[in-house]
Amino acid sequence: MFPNSEIAKQYSVGRTKATQIVKGAIAPALDKEVTELCQKQPFGLMCDEGTSRSTEKEFVILVRVFEEDTLVTKFLHMPVCNIDTAELLFTSLTKVLSERNINWNNLVAFNSDNASVMKGRHNSVASRIKELQPGLVDIGCICHLVQLATGCGIKALHQPIEEVLQAIYSHFDISAKRCELYKEFVEFTDTDTLKLLRYCATRWLSLLTCINRVLNQWNALQAYFESHEDVEKPGKVRMLAGHLSSKETKLDFNVAFQAEGVMVHRLHKEIQFQDTSLQFPDEDLIIGDQAQTFLEDNKDELPVPKMLQAVRGFFVAVTTKMLRVFPLDKIVLQNLIVLDPESRHKFTPSSVVELGKRLHQLRLDLSSLREEVVEYQVVDRAELPEETRVDSSFHANKAVLNYFTF
Repeated sequence: MFPNSEIAKQYSVGRTKATQIVKGAIAPALDKEVTELCQKQPFGLMCDEGTSRSTEKEFVILVRVFEEDTLVTKFLHMPVCNIDTAELLFTSLTKVLSERNINWNNLVAFNSDNASVMKGRHNSVASRIKELQPGLVDIGCICHLVQLATGCGIKALHQPIEEVLQAIYSHFDISAKRCELYKEFVEFTDTDTLKLLRYCATRWLSLLTCINRVLNQWNALQAYFESHEDVEKPGKVRMLAGHLSSKETKLDFNVAFQAEGVMVHRLHKEIQFQDTSLQFPDEDLIIGDQAQTFLEDNKDELPVPKMLQAVRGFFVAVTTKMLRVFPLDKIVLQNLIVLDPESRHKFTPSSVVELGKRLHQLRLDLSSLREEVVEYQVVDRAELPEETRVDSSFHANKAVLNYFTF
Protein backbone atom coordinates (compact mmCIF):
# COMPACT_ATOMS: atom_id res chain seq x y z
CA MET A 1 0.00 0.00 0.00
CA PHE A 2 2.93 2.35 0.76
CA PRO A 3 5.78 1.02 -1.44
CA ASN A 4 7.86 4.22 -1.22
CA SER A 5 7.90 4.69 2.55
CA GLU A 6 9.51 2.37 5.07
CA ILE A 7 7.81 4.21 7.93
CA ALA A 8 4.35 3.97 6.35
CA LYS A 9 4.87 0.25 5.75
CA GLN A 10 4.77 -0.24 9.50
CA TYR A 11 1.34 1.37 9.70
CA SER A 12 -1.48 -0.83 10.97
CA VAL A 13 -5.04 -0.03 11.93
CA GLY A 14 -8.15 -1.80 13.12
CA ARG A 15 -11.25 -2.41 11.04
CA THR A 16 -13.29 0.42 12.60
CA LYS A 17 -10.64 3.08 12.08
CA ALA A 18 -9.85 1.84 8.57
CA THR A 19 -13.56 2.10 7.70
CA GLN A 20 -13.72 5.67 8.98
CA ILE A 21 -10.55 6.66 7.10
CA VAL A 22 -12.03 5.35 3.87
CA LYS A 23 -15.48 6.85 4.41
CA GLY A 24 -14.46 10.10 6.07
CA ALA A 25 -11.23 11.00 4.26
CA ILE A 26 -10.43 9.02 1.12
CA ALA A 27 -13.98 8.81 -0.29
CA PRO A 28 -14.74 12.57 0.06
CA ALA A 29 -11.40 13.43 -1.54
CA LEU A 30 -12.03 11.17 -4.52
CA ASP A 31 -15.61 12.42 -4.82
CA LYS A 32 -14.38 16.01 -4.87
CA GLU A 33 -11.84 15.15 -7.55
CA VAL A 34 -14.46 13.61 -9.86
CA THR A 35 -16.93 16.42 -9.18
CA GLU A 36 -14.42 19.12 -10.16
CA LEU A 37 -13.63 17.30 -13.41
CA CYS A 38 -17.33 17.16 -14.35
CA GLN A 39 -17.92 20.78 -13.35
CA LYS A 40 -15.30 22.23 -15.66
CA GLN A 41 -15.50 20.08 -18.79
CA PRO A 42 -17.86 17.91 -20.87
CA PHE A 43 -18.45 14.38 -19.61
CA GLY A 44 -20.45 11.25 -20.37
CA LEU A 45 -22.70 9.27 -18.05
CA MET A 46 -22.73 5.47 -17.72
CA CYS A 47 -25.52 4.02 -15.57
CA ASP A 48 -26.63 0.56 -14.57
CA GLU A 49 -28.79 -1.13 -11.95
CA GLY A 50 -27.68 -3.90 -9.62
CA THR A 51 -28.77 -5.75 -6.51
CA SER A 52 -26.55 -5.80 -3.44
CA ARG A 53 -26.16 -8.70 -1.02
CA SER A 54 -28.76 -7.05 1.20
CA THR A 55 -31.26 -7.34 -1.70
CA GLU A 56 -31.38 -3.56 -2.12
CA LYS A 57 -31.35 -2.25 -5.68
CA GLU A 58 -28.50 0.12 -6.33
CA PHE A 59 -28.17 2.61 -9.15
CA VAL A 60 -24.54 2.75 -10.29
CA ILE A 61 -23.47 6.07 -11.81
CA LEU A 62 -20.12 6.36 -13.60
CA VAL A 63 -18.68 9.20 -15.66
CA ARG A 64 -16.36 9.23 -18.66
CA VAL A 65 -14.12 12.25 -18.59
CA PHE A 66 -10.65 13.45 -19.61
CA GLU A 67 -8.04 13.50 -16.87
CA GLU A 68 -4.50 14.58 -17.69
CA ASP A 69 -5.04 14.08 -21.43
CA THR A 70 -6.45 10.57 -20.93
CA LEU A 71 -10.06 9.46 -21.22
CA VAL A 72 -10.94 7.64 -17.99
CA THR A 73 -13.97 6.13 -16.26
CA LYS A 74 -14.68 7.41 -12.74
CA PHE A 75 -17.12 6.28 -10.07
CA LEU A 76 -19.53 9.08 -9.13
CA HIS A 77 -22.17 7.61 -6.80
CA MET A 78 -24.35 4.55 -6.14
CA PRO A 79 -27.68 5.56 -4.57
CA VAL A 80 -30.22 2.97 -3.43
CA CYS A 81 -33.29 2.91 -5.67
CA ASN A 82 -35.47 -0.08 -4.77
CA ILE A 83 -38.38 0.96 -7.00
CA ASP A 84 -36.63 1.25 -10.34
CA THR A 85 -39.11 3.24 -12.40
CA ALA A 86 -37.77 5.71 -14.95
CA GLU A 87 -39.06 8.63 -12.90
CA LEU A 88 -37.37 7.55 -9.66
CA LEU A 89 -34.11 6.62 -11.37
CA PHE A 90 -34.02 10.00 -13.07
CA THR A 91 -34.82 11.72 -9.76
CA SER A 92 -31.90 9.90 -8.12
CA LEU A 93 -29.59 10.90 -10.96
CA THR A 94 -30.74 14.54 -10.79
CA LYS A 95 -30.17 14.61 -7.03
CA VAL A 96 -26.61 13.24 -7.40
CA LEU A 97 -25.70 15.91 -9.97
CA SER A 98 -27.41 18.80 -8.16
CA GLU A 99 -25.75 17.95 -4.83
CA ARG A 100 -22.39 18.26 -6.58
CA ASN A 101 -23.37 21.36 -8.55
CA ILE A 102 -22.70 19.57 -11.85
CA ASN A 103 -24.40 21.33 -14.75
CA TRP A 104 -26.54 19.29 -17.16
CA ASN A 105 -25.10 21.43 -19.96
CA ASN A 106 -21.77 19.63 -19.55
CA LEU A 107 -23.34 16.25 -20.30
CA VAL A 108 -22.38 15.04 -23.79
CA ALA A 109 -23.31 11.35 -23.85
CA PHE A 110 -25.39 8.80 -21.96
CA ASN A 111 -24.89 5.04 -21.98
CA SER A 112 -26.63 2.16 -20.24
CA ASP A 113 -28.13 -1.21 -21.06
CA ASN A 114 -31.00 -1.31 -23.55
CA ALA A 115 -33.75 -1.90 -20.99
CA SER A 116 -36.90 0.11 -21.70
CA VAL A 117 -36.74 1.85 -18.33
CA MET A 118 -33.32 3.22 -19.30
CA LYS A 119 -33.59 3.67 -23.08
CA GLY A 120 -37.32 3.74 -23.90
CA ARG A 121 -38.33 6.34 -26.47
CA HIS A 122 -41.05 8.07 -24.45
CA ASN A 123 -40.84 7.13 -20.77
CA SER A 124 -37.29 6.40 -19.70
CA VAL A 125 -34.25 7.89 -18.04
CA ALA A 126 -32.77 8.75 -21.44
CA SER A 127 -35.94 10.49 -22.68
CA ARG A 128 -36.02 12.65 -19.54
CA ILE A 129 -32.35 13.58 -19.93
CA LYS A 130 -32.95 14.59 -23.54
CA GLU A 131 -35.63 17.04 -22.40
CA LEU A 132 -32.90 18.86 -20.49
CA GLN A 133 -30.11 18.18 -22.97
CA PRO A 134 -31.51 17.80 -26.53
CA GLY A 135 -28.05 17.34 -28.02
CA LEU A 136 -27.31 14.24 -25.97
CA VAL A 137 -25.40 11.51 -27.83
CA ASP A 138 -26.93 8.08 -27.20
CA ILE A 139 -25.80 5.22 -29.45
CA GLY A 140 -27.15 2.34 -27.39
CA CYS A 141 -25.31 -0.24 -25.32
CA ILE A 142 -22.10 -0.94 -27.23
CA CYS A 143 -21.35 -4.02 -25.11
CA HIS A 144 -24.66 -5.57 -26.16
CA LEU A 145 -24.16 -4.68 -29.83
CA VAL A 146 -20.61 -6.05 -29.87
CA GLN A 147 -21.81 -9.26 -28.21
CA LEU A 148 -24.43 -9.74 -30.93
CA ALA A 149 -21.92 -9.12 -33.71
CA THR A 150 -19.29 -11.39 -32.18
CA GLY A 151 -21.84 -14.17 -31.69
CA CYS A 152 -22.63 -14.08 -35.42
CA GLY A 153 -18.92 -14.30 -36.24
CA ILE A 154 -18.43 -17.30 -33.93
CA LYS A 155 -21.30 -19.13 -35.61
CA ALA A 156 -19.77 -18.44 -39.03
CA LEU A 157 -16.58 -20.26 -38.00
CA HIS A 158 -18.62 -23.50 -37.76
CA GLN A 159 -16.75 -24.48 -34.62
CA PRO A 160 -18.66 -25.07 -31.35
CA ILE A 161 -16.49 -22.62 -29.42
CA GLU A 162 -19.16 -21.73 -26.87
CA GLU A 163 -20.09 -25.41 -26.39
CA VAL A 164 -16.44 -26.32 -25.80
CA LEU A 165 -16.02 -23.56 -23.22
CA GLN A 166 -19.14 -24.60 -21.31
CA ALA A 167 -18.26 -28.32 -21.45
CA ILE A 168 -14.73 -27.76 -20.10
CA TYR A 169 -15.99 -25.75 -17.15
CA SER A 170 -18.86 -28.11 -16.28
CA HIS A 171 -16.50 -31.13 -16.41
CA PHE A 172 -14.36 -29.75 -13.57
CA ASP A 173 -16.92 -27.66 -11.71
CA ILE A 174 -18.64 -30.50 -9.86
CA SER A 175 -15.64 -32.71 -9.10
CA ALA A 176 -12.79 -31.98 -6.71
CA LYS A 177 -11.19 -35.26 -7.83
CA ARG A 178 -11.03 -34.15 -11.47
CA CYS A 179 -9.55 -30.79 -10.46
CA GLU A 180 -6.85 -32.55 -8.46
CA LEU A 181 -6.01 -34.87 -11.36
CA TYR A 182 -5.89 -31.90 -13.71
CA LYS A 183 -3.23 -30.22 -11.54
CA GLU A 184 -0.84 -33.06 -12.45
CA PHE A 185 -1.23 -32.28 -16.15
CA VAL A 186 -0.77 -28.56 -15.46
CA GLU A 187 2.56 -29.30 -13.78
CA PHE A 188 3.61 -31.84 -16.42
CA THR A 189 2.99 -29.41 -19.34
CA ASP A 190 4.51 -26.47 -17.43
CA THR A 191 1.25 -24.53 -17.73
CA ASP A 192 0.27 -21.58 -15.56
CA THR A 193 -1.85 -22.60 -12.57
CA LEU A 194 -5.00 -20.65 -13.32
CA LYS A 195 -8.65 -21.30 -12.58
CA LEU A 196 -10.86 -22.35 -15.48
CA LEU A 197 -13.55 -19.77 -16.08
CA ARG A 198 -17.25 -20.23 -16.61
CA TYR A 199 -18.61 -18.85 -19.86
CA CYS A 200 -22.01 -17.23 -19.51
CA ALA A 201 -23.72 -16.18 -22.73
CA THR A 202 -25.69 -13.46 -20.95
CA ARG A 203 -22.54 -11.94 -19.45
CA TRP A 204 -21.58 -9.54 -22.20
CA LEU A 205 -18.05 -9.75 -23.54
CA SER A 206 -17.08 -12.61 -21.21
CA LEU A 207 -16.19 -14.74 -24.24
CA LEU A 208 -12.79 -13.11 -24.76
CA THR A 209 -11.66 -13.78 -21.17
CA CYS A 210 -12.79 -17.41 -21.33
CA ILE A 211 -11.14 -18.01 -24.72
CA ASN A 212 -7.83 -16.53 -23.52
CA ARG A 213 -7.91 -18.72 -20.43
CA VAL A 214 -8.51 -21.90 -22.46
CA LEU A 215 -5.71 -20.95 -24.87
CA ASN A 216 -3.42 -20.48 -21.88
CA GLN A 217 -4.38 -23.94 -20.58
CA TRP A 218 -4.60 -25.65 -23.97
CA ASN A 219 -1.68 -28.08 -23.62
CA ALA A 220 -2.73 -29.20 -20.15
CA LEU A 221 -6.38 -29.60 -21.19
CA GLN A 222 -5.43 -31.54 -24.30
CA ALA A 223 -3.21 -33.92 -22.35
CA TYR A 224 -5.86 -34.40 -19.66
CA PHE A 225 -8.76 -35.24 -21.96
CA GLU A 226 -6.72 -37.38 -24.36
CA SER A 227 -5.61 -39.58 -21.45
CA HIS A 228 -9.00 -39.64 -19.74
CA GLU A 229 -10.47 -43.10 -19.09
CA ASP A 230 -13.69 -42.15 -20.90
CA VAL A 231 -12.02 -40.82 -24.04
CA GLU A 232 -13.11 -43.84 -26.10
CA LYS A 233 -16.72 -43.63 -24.96
CA PRO A 234 -19.31 -41.43 -26.69
CA GLY A 235 -19.85 -38.27 -24.68
CA LYS A 236 -18.40 -34.90 -23.73
CA VAL A 237 -14.94 -36.22 -22.82
CA ARG A 238 -14.50 -37.70 -26.28
CA MET A 239 -15.88 -34.53 -27.88
CA LEU A 240 -13.49 -32.30 -25.92
CA ALA A 241 -10.50 -34.53 -26.63
CA GLY A 242 -11.26 -34.32 -30.34
CA HIS A 243 -11.56 -30.54 -30.40
CA LEU A 244 -8.53 -29.92 -28.19
CA SER A 245 -6.37 -32.13 -30.41
CA SER A 246 -7.61 -30.31 -33.52
CA LYS A 247 -5.32 -27.58 -34.79
CA GLU A 248 -8.24 -26.11 -36.73
CA THR A 249 -10.17 -25.56 -33.52
CA LYS A 250 -7.16 -23.93 -31.86
CA LEU A 251 -6.71 -21.59 -34.79
CA ASP A 252 -10.38 -20.58 -34.59
CA PHE A 253 -9.94 -19.87 -30.88
CA ASN A 254 -7.02 -17.58 -31.75
CA VAL A 255 -8.95 -15.80 -34.50
CA ALA A 256 -12.07 -15.09 -32.44
CA PHE A 257 -10.81 -11.78 -30.95
CA GLN A 258 -7.97 -9.72 -32.36
CA ALA A 259 -8.70 -6.01 -32.84
CA GLU A 260 -8.27 -3.49 -30.04
CA GLY A 261 -8.47 0.29 -29.96
CA VAL A 262 -10.95 3.00 -30.84
CA MET A 263 -12.66 2.38 -34.19
CA VAL A 264 -15.80 4.50 -33.82
CA HIS A 265 -14.58 6.97 -36.46
CA ARG A 266 -14.65 4.22 -39.10
CA LEU A 267 -18.06 2.71 -38.46
CA HIS A 268 -20.00 4.81 -40.93
CA LYS A 269 -17.98 3.90 -44.01
CA GLU A 270 -19.94 2.11 -46.70
CA ILE A 271 -17.84 -0.70 -48.17
CA GLN A 272 -18.60 -3.69 -50.34
CA PHE A 273 -17.02 -5.98 -47.78
CA GLN A 274 -18.54 -9.17 -49.21
CA ASP A 275 -16.76 -8.70 -52.54
CA THR A 276 -13.67 -10.92 -52.24
CA SER A 277 -11.90 -8.88 -54.95
CA LEU A 278 -11.86 -5.95 -52.51
CA GLN A 279 -10.54 -8.05 -49.62
CA PHE A 280 -6.90 -8.70 -48.78
CA PRO A 281 -5.30 -11.74 -50.43
CA ASP A 282 -4.64 -14.73 -48.18
CA GLU A 283 -1.03 -13.78 -47.45
CA ASP A 284 -2.09 -10.31 -46.21
CA LEU A 285 -5.24 -11.32 -44.31
CA ILE A 286 -5.03 -9.91 -40.79
CA ILE A 287 -5.79 -12.64 -38.29
CA GLY A 288 -3.72 -11.45 -35.31
CA ASP A 289 -0.17 -12.24 -34.25
CA GLN A 290 -0.97 -15.39 -32.25
CA ALA A 291 -3.15 -16.89 -34.95
CA GLN A 292 -0.61 -16.01 -37.67
CA THR A 293 2.24 -17.61 -35.73
CA PHE A 294 0.20 -20.75 -35.04
CA LEU A 295 -0.81 -20.99 -38.71
CA GLU A 296 2.79 -20.68 -39.93
CA ASP A 297 4.06 -23.24 -37.40
CA ASN A 298 1.43 -25.79 -38.43
CA LYS A 299 0.89 -25.00 -42.12
CA ASP A 300 1.85 -28.55 -43.15
CA GLU A 301 -0.87 -30.04 -40.94
CA LEU A 302 -3.64 -27.52 -41.55
CA PRO A 303 -5.85 -26.95 -44.62
CA VAL A 304 -4.70 -23.33 -44.85
CA PRO A 305 -7.01 -22.17 -47.71
CA LYS A 306 -10.02 -23.64 -45.90
CA MET A 307 -9.03 -22.01 -42.62
CA LEU A 308 -8.52 -18.59 -44.20
CA GLN A 309 -11.89 -18.93 -45.91
CA ALA A 310 -13.42 -19.52 -42.48
CA VAL A 311 -11.68 -16.39 -41.21
CA ARG A 312 -13.20 -14.39 -44.07
CA GLY A 313 -16.58 -15.79 -43.15
CA PHE A 314 -16.05 -14.66 -39.56
CA PHE A 315 -15.19 -11.10 -40.63
CA VAL A 316 -18.10 -10.91 -43.08
CA ALA A 317 -20.61 -12.19 -40.50
CA VAL A 318 -19.42 -9.72 -37.84
CA THR A 319 -19.47 -6.80 -40.27
CA THR A 320 -22.91 -7.71 -41.58
CA LYS A 321 -24.34 -7.76 -38.06
CA MET A 322 -22.60 -4.50 -37.15
CA LEU A 323 -24.07 -2.70 -40.13
CA ARG A 324 -27.50 -4.04 -39.21
CA VAL A 325 -27.58 -3.18 -35.49
CA PHE A 326 -25.09 -0.35 -34.95
CA PRO A 327 -26.48 3.23 -35.06
CA LEU A 328 -24.46 4.15 -38.13
CA ASP A 329 -27.08 6.57 -39.43
CA LYS A 330 -26.35 9.10 -36.69
CA ILE A 331 -24.80 12.29 -38.04
CA VAL A 332 -22.45 12.57 -35.08
CA LEU A 333 -20.88 9.18 -35.82
CA GLN A 334 -20.61 9.96 -39.51
CA ASN A 335 -18.66 13.12 -38.77
CA LEU A 336 -16.27 11.54 -36.27
CA ILE A 337 -13.85 10.85 -39.10
CA VAL A 338 -12.34 14.16 -37.96
CA LEU A 339 -10.70 12.19 -35.12
CA ASP A 340 -8.44 10.27 -37.50
CA PRO A 341 -5.32 12.23 -38.57
CA GLU A 342 -4.83 9.86 -41.52
CA SER A 343 -8.29 10.80 -42.83
CA ARG A 344 -8.09 14.55 -42.29
CA HIS A 345 -8.34 15.21 -46.04
CA LYS A 346 -11.56 13.19 -46.38
CA PHE A 347 -13.99 15.57 -44.65
CA THR A 348 -15.07 19.13 -45.24
CA PRO A 349 -14.84 22.06 -42.81
CA SER A 350 -18.64 22.34 -43.04
CA SER A 351 -19.09 18.80 -41.69
CA VAL A 352 -16.92 19.63 -38.68
CA VAL A 353 -18.86 22.84 -38.06
CA GLU A 354 -22.08 20.79 -38.17
CA LEU A 355 -20.56 18.40 -35.61
CA GLY A 356 -19.70 21.38 -33.42
CA LYS A 357 -23.28 22.62 -33.59
CA ARG A 358 -24.67 19.27 -32.54
CA LEU A 359 -22.19 19.00 -29.67
CA HIS A 360 -23.02 22.41 -28.29
CA GLN A 361 -21.94 21.23 -24.83
CA LEU A 362 -18.33 21.60 -26.01
CA ARG A 363 -18.88 25.35 -26.37
CA LEU A 364 -16.76 25.58 -29.50
CA ASP A 365 -16.01 28.89 -31.15
CA LEU A 366 -17.75 28.11 -34.44
CA SER A 367 -16.57 31.36 -36.04
CA SER A 368 -12.93 30.21 -35.91
CA LEU A 369 -13.57 26.47 -36.15
CA ARG A 370 -13.67 26.46 -39.96
CA GLU A 371 -10.24 28.11 -40.16
CA GLU A 372 -8.82 25.67 -37.61
CA VAL A 373 -10.10 22.72 -39.65
CA VAL A 374 -8.41 24.02 -42.80
CA GLU A 375 -5.14 24.51 -40.91
CA TYR A 376 -5.45 20.97 -39.49
CA GLN A 377 -5.92 19.56 -43.00
CA VAL A 378 -2.93 21.29 -44.60
CA VAL A 379 -0.39 20.75 -41.81
CA ASP A 380 2.41 18.30 -42.54
CA ARG A 381 1.74 14.85 -41.03
CA ALA A 382 5.22 14.86 -39.50
CA GLU A 383 4.17 17.75 -37.27
CA LEU A 384 1.32 15.76 -35.76
CA PRO A 385 1.96 13.49 -32.76
CA GLU A 386 2.35 9.77 -33.38
CA GLU A 387 -0.29 7.87 -31.41
CA THR A 388 -1.63 4.35 -31.89
CA ARG A 389 -5.09 5.14 -30.47
CA VAL A 390 -7.18 7.67 -32.34
CA ASP A 391 -8.60 9.27 -29.18
CA SER A 392 -5.10 9.80 -27.77
CA SER A 393 -3.94 11.10 -31.13
CA PHE A 394 -6.71 13.67 -31.38
CA HIS A 395 -6.15 14.87 -27.82
CA ALA A 396 -2.41 15.14 -28.47
CA ASN A 397 -3.13 17.16 -31.61
CA LYS A 398 -5.22 19.53 -29.52
CA ALA A 399 -2.43 19.99 -27.02
CA VAL A 400 0.22 20.66 -29.66
CA LEU A 401 -1.72 22.63 -32.26
CA ASN A 402 -4.56 24.07 -30.17
CA TYR A 403 -7.12 22.77 -32.66
CA PHE A 404 -10.73 22.42 -31.70
CA THR A 405 -10.14 23.81 -28.21
CA PHE A 406 -12.89 22.91 -25.78
